[in-house]
Amino acid sequence: MASNGENRLSVSTTGKSRTPGPYDRKTRSESVARATTYLGPSSNWSFHGRVLNLVHTHIRHTPFPSSDFLFEGEAYGLPWNDRRDSLDPGKALVPGIDHATFLVNVVKFHCAQLFHLFEEEEFNARLQAFYSSTDDTTGTDLWYVHFLLVIALGKALAQNNHQAVRPSGSDLFQEVQQLLPDTDTLCRDPIVAMELLCCAALYLHALDSRNAAHVTIGQAMRIGQANGMHTDMPVQDLGETLVQRCRKIWWTVCLLDRQMTSLMGIPQSIRTYEITCQLPDFAESPHRRVALDMQISLSHVYADIARYVYGPNQGLQKDFVASIKSVLNTLTRLAETLRTAFTLQTNRGMSRAAAHLHLQHLQLVILVIRPILFCCLELLLLDPAEALHLTSLAKVHHLITVCSEAAQNILGILSSLQEQGLLETFLPWDFDALFVSTTVLILIRSIDGTMPASRSDHLDDAFTLFEYMTACGNDVAAHRIHELHALKNMLEGVTPASGLQLNRLEALGSAVPSRQQNVVSQHGPAGATAELGTHNGGTASVDIPTVVSDTGLDVRAEQILAMTDAMDIEETDWMGLLMFDPSCVV
Repeated sequence: MASNGENRLSVSTTGKSRTPGPYDRKTRSESVARATTYLGPSSNWSFHGRVLNLVHTHIRHTPFPSSDFLFEGEAYGLPWNDRRDSLDPGKALVPGIDHATFLVNVVKFHCAQLFHLFEEEEFNARLQAFYSSTDDTTGTDLWYVHFLLVIALGKALAQNNHQAVRPSGSDLFQEVQQLLPDTDTLCRDPIVAMELLCCAALYLHALDSRNAAHVTIGQAMRIGQANGMHTDMPVQDLGETLVQRCRKIWWTVCLLDRQMTSLMGIPQSIRTYEITCQLPDFAESPHRRVALDMQISLSHVYADIARYVYGPNQGLQKDFVASIKSVLNTLTRLAETLRTAFTLQTNRGMSRAAAHLHLQHLQLVILVIRPILFCCLELLLLDPAEALHLTSLAKVHHLITVCSEAAQNILGILSSLQEQGLLETFLPWDFDALFVSTTVLILIRSIDGTMPASRSDHLDDAFTLFEYMTACGNDVAAHRIHELHALKNMLEGVTPASGLQLNRLEALGSAVPSRQQNVVSQHGPAGATAELGTHNGGTASVDIPTVVSDTGLDVRAEQILAMTDAMDIEETDWMGLLMFDPSCVV
């Protein structure tokens, strides 16, 4: 157990086992020195690894085997390495103009509603000039690198083939690695450089090379900051056209950086108050401005969760449950905006942009409540009776219910997207939503002894979606489904009985276990006293044990009891978070 609040990785010298946690040490091959990758406590991957390790250690008395865990960058057998001179420039097959135009439109369809990856009019003009030119020097400038990246993305988005040896477009991306100029050259054309770096970061992130993707988008952000794009650029000096394009690419870079940063659980690269850049106008599509504003609002909520719930020191804040109330209030307000401005109507066809925003919102609901699930899981493994005491309390149960409903709504949206042929199997956003929701549903299935049988059907739906993504060539999904099945199977042995056991516990409410009969005021770090309701309407102060994990999270169950009791959010308010009606989904 780490005494300094950090979860440092234990690595077996024999290579048989290592603990997936914040410090993720991996070996790509025996000839490559081990590198350390950091994942913060709010990271989805880190949470998943901690849960796997916790349960496996409890059931099998050994850490989860590293051979069964997917580490960053290992899903695909990528054909490139870190030596540029080993690449063969010009080997990739550039498609004909008709095919290239189609692939550019594919990227536009999949990405343009949310992100700015190229200026369409200028890019298409250069594309026409490129194919009509006989001058070989055209292929050596920065636009050509940008062109290859867009085509690589288009191929990956258009072709879903699980039989393919390599990811679609990887040959073009390999050539980009050879042709990509140094930073000094990129800075000479900052707008195009930022656009192509966004394309590269998206492609890398989709291949689960999240560190490379994060560094790449970080380079784009530094270029933008160096050119003042985070500020309110003067239109009178620079011109309307240039300023509008700068605003589009800046917010794309900023949002991609924040999403990739949040997935790794690390601090934001730039704080909100440091950004004075206005939103672009999107005169041709005003709805895009509203969508962008919602994306920014959701990114602000994540920053609040990371700061006030999880904290900067690799441990939950002492008053983390109290912080949940503020975040849930904000999410409830945003839910109303989503409900009115981005309605999901499956009978009329689902908007891809609206679905993306709803999925982001629901994942934030899960993220803010997830520490309570972790606490309940640890308590369940230590003392099932105590876990039932905790989860049967109305307000704790309501929080778990909100988390469960959010996960189920995510699956409903993803299923509708699949039925309409809109489910993303290459870009990571839909997969991340599926991964997060499936993980918490597996946990709640064990934690909540009153779970209705219908929630098991949702797990079946989740695994069906995983299998679909795997069939479409998503190798990350193929690995994660194996890990999630392992977690589900292990937890089946510790799931509390739903009916009889809970009823017995309620019947014995006044007969507090002997070790709890010393009624004392247990003051946690927030100075709160936990009170449990008994069957006769009275209250009893109960000494609930501190749950301290080897992940560095010091979570006191009594904090959850006391602080949720102080939260004046009613169940009806929490249900306002669930703006997607599952009944709309077949």
